[in-house]
Formats: sequence, C-alpha cells, structure tokens
Amino acid sequence: MEELGKKKYKRDEVLEILSAYKTEYESKLKEQRDRIVELMAENKKLSAELNDFKNRDNSISGAIVESKEKAVEIEKKAEQRHQLLVESLRVFVKKWKTYFDYVSEKYPLYGATKEAKTVFDKISEVINSNVENIVGVLDGVIPEKRSNKVFNPQEKIDDYIAATGDNGFNLDEVLNPGELVLGDLCKELGLIEDL
Repeated sequence: MEELGKKKYKRDEVLEILSAYKTEYESKLKEQRDRIVELMAENKKLSAELNDFKNRDNSISGAIVESKEKAVEIEKKAEQRHQLLVESLRVFVKKWKTYFDYVSEKYPLYGATKEAKTVFDKISEVINSNVENIVGVLDGVIPEKRSNKVFNPQEKIDDYIAATGDNGFNLDEVLNPGELVLGDLCKELGLIEDL
C-alpha cells in the first residue's frame, strides 16, 4: 500500500487506497471471525468435557459415600449376627449344662465323660466371659479326633466284593432267578413237607 505522504490526492487515488485498506481489513476481520468460531467450538468442547468430568466426579463421590454407608450397614449386621450367635451359644450352654451334669454323675469314672465335661466347662467359661474372638480362644480346647487313614473308594469296593463273593450268595442269581417251580421253592424254604 502506498503511504499517504502527499498533501493532495485525486479522487480515484483515494478510492483505490480506501479499497486496498478495506480489502485488507475485511481479510483480517474474516480471520478474526474464523478464529472466534474455532475458539467457541473449542470452548464448547471443553465445557462438555468439564461437565463430563464433573458428572464422573459426582458419580464417584456418590459411589464412595454409598460404599461407606454400605460398609457401616454390613458392619452393624455382622455385629448383630455375632451377638445373636453368642446369645444362642449361651442358651445352648444353659440347656446342656444339666445334661453334662447328669452324664458326669451317671458315669463319673468314664474317661470320655471327664474329657467332655472339661471341654464343656471351658466352652461355657469362654462364652460367658464376652470374649471378642470366641473361635480363637477355643482353638485347641475341643479335641480333634480325625483318622489319618486316607479314603480309598476302590479299597471299599474290593472289601465289599470280597465279603459278598465267597459266601455262596450270588446277587445275579437273586436278580435273575430263571424258571422257578413254586412247590420246590416252598419245600426249600421249609413251608411244606416232602410227600
């Protein structure tokens, strides 16, 4: 563009200069409008993302609050169940005390009775003492009678076959007796005498 250094211009020159400035400003104005449209679109996109993040944050916060409430509820229910179990064990102890006293009186010299009475007394003491962890305290109090023998089904089947195979009893003959004569069967069972 020309500089406006002269003092006087002709009308055509002024219109030409104005036209050049107008084109230049319209071009810059179009660039600025396009940039504003881009920025508005980007702003809209970022606002949508921000809303999405806020929704997620609210959802997560709600889930955390819900899970804390649920944990408190579960804890309360567990405590109630624990108290109910302890109370039912106390009732059990009261009901069975008379039984163990009777058995101890009836069989005072029997070793298993003494052992059962000792175990019962320990269980009764623990239950009535409001101990927090009943199972932990009772570990080792109740004797465990377990066989070290491993279960072997084949051995059981072989023992059964050995016990039933050699005694003259044939299961197949019982299930499929073949042709039976009623008179012979009655004689064999001793229901009628030979004539």
